[in-house]
Amino acid sequence: MKKSLVVPYFPVVLVFLSPCLLIFGVYLIFSAIILWGFVVILAGSIFLTTRYVTEINLRNKTIKEYFAFLGFAFGVKVRRFKMIDRIVITKDRSEYVSRRGPATLPGGIPHRYGLWDFTANLVYDENIELELMTNRNKRKLIRGVKELALFLRIKIEDQSVTQPYILDPVDVL
Repeated sequence: MKKSLVVPYFPVVLVFLSPCLLIFGVYLIFSAIILWGFVVILAGSIFLTTRYVTEINLRNKTIKEYFAFLGFAFGVKVRRFKMIDRIVITKDRSEYVSRRGPATLPGGIPHRYGLWDFTANLVYDENIELELMTNRNKRKLIRGVKELALFLRIKIEDQSVTQPYILDPVDVL
């Protein structure tokens, strides 16, 4: 019994635009711009196939992590576990500074933007954590790990709020 959690490496916009790049690359090849056509096809293929994969095998009690690129696995890490406890959601604040007004001139007004990043961690074997995925939208993050939580028959613990609470993955929409 295996379950994989696949997270795209590139932003979703690039993944959705990659078929357009593939079609444009074929057009360039037929337009006799062969070298650029192959470069565009390669870029589209890279955007479409690059992802992080976390594979959990309950029969062998292993967690396999790797980086998939054009169908090949790189940096494979295999860990053994005795028991998977829960999925924990935490939040972290990221700050960005940009300048408004005459942005290129010295003395431009700096503005700080604070963004929350929500992270889902798999907790196993007495508090060993494995990062599964990160998202700025907590609802999308919970939906992303729901299927894995149902497969493993574990709860999701939300520690991103003042009073942590337990989510039953069956109740998540």
